[in-house]
Amino acid sequence: MRLHLLTVRRWWVAAVGLAAMAIATGTGDLLVPVPTLTGGMSSAPARYFSPVLLIGALMYVGDRRLHTVESTTIRHLRHTDHVLLLATLTAGWLLTNGQEARNAALLCGVALIVHRLTNAAAATLSTLAVLIAARVAGRGIGMDGELTHAWWAVPLYPADAPIGWAAVSATLAAGMACQATLRWKRA
Repeated sequence: MRLHLLTVRRWWVAAVGLAAMAIATGTGDLLVPVPTLTGGMSSAPARYFSPVLLIGALMYVGDRRLHTVESTTIRHLRHTDHVLLLATLTAGWLLTNGQEARNAALLCGVALIVHRLTNAAAATLSTLAVLIAARVAGRGIGMDGELTHAWWAVPLYPADAPIGWAAVSATLAAGMACQATLRWKRA
C-alpha cells in the first residue's frame, strides 16, 4: 500500500505543491495584473493565486490510478485519499495560516466537484476561474467609498470571517462526497 501511494499515486507531489504554495505566499507585495469589468486593468497580490499551485498538485495525484489494483484492495483507497487530502490542507494552513489556506480548502472542494463532472485539468482551471471571477466581478465600492465584496465572493472574505469558513466547509464536504461516489473508468 505504501509503495502504491508513493510510486503510482505519487503523494509526494502534494509536498511539492505545498512548498510552491508557501513560496508563492511569501512573495509579499508582488502584484499580478487582472482585467476589470470596465475594460481596464487592476492588480492582485501574487499570493492570492498561490492555492492554485497546491490544487494542481492534488488533482495530479488524484488522477493517477491503477484500476485493476485498486478495485481488488481490501481497504478502499478513497478513505486514504480523504485522510491525505485533509492532512495536506492542514499542512497548508500551518504553513500560510491565513486567507490563502482557507482559499486552498475552498478551491479544493470546487476542484473535486468539477473533477466529478469532467477531468483533472478542467478541475484545476476551474479553481483559477473562481479566483479571477471573484476578483473581477466580486468587488465593489460601498456607500462610504470603501472597497467591499459580494456575498458570493468567498475568496475575498477576510481570513477570520466565520461565514467564509462555513462556506469553505460546505464546499469541501460536497467535493469529498462527490469524490467518494466517483466511479473510475477502466483504462
